[in-house]
Amino acid sequence: MPASARIAWVSARPVVPANEAAPHVTAWHGALEAVNGTTCLLHTRSDSLHFLAYRVSMLPLDYTLLDPPELAEPLAAIADRATRAISSFTTG
Repeated sequence: MPASARIAWVSARPVVPANEAAPHVTAWHGALEAVNGTTCLLHTRSDSLHFLAYRVSMLPLDYTLLDPPELAEPLAAIADRATRAISSFTTG
């Protein structure tokens, strides 16, 4: 299968219950799955890891990336760019 046709799936665990995450998660972000009263999972997919990193980073929630580990690099790149962008405004 050509790389452009591969679909990457993401599983992330927001650090809030599903009922608290739901107002912030649209269909564009993916689908929430309630695990129990304190935990939920976010499932989303795309053919681009970079787009998935962007999509997940737009959530106004803290989360833990569960899968795929390859998403860590593009997420770190977004975090690094954002940190550099605000460096003149922070006192560090």
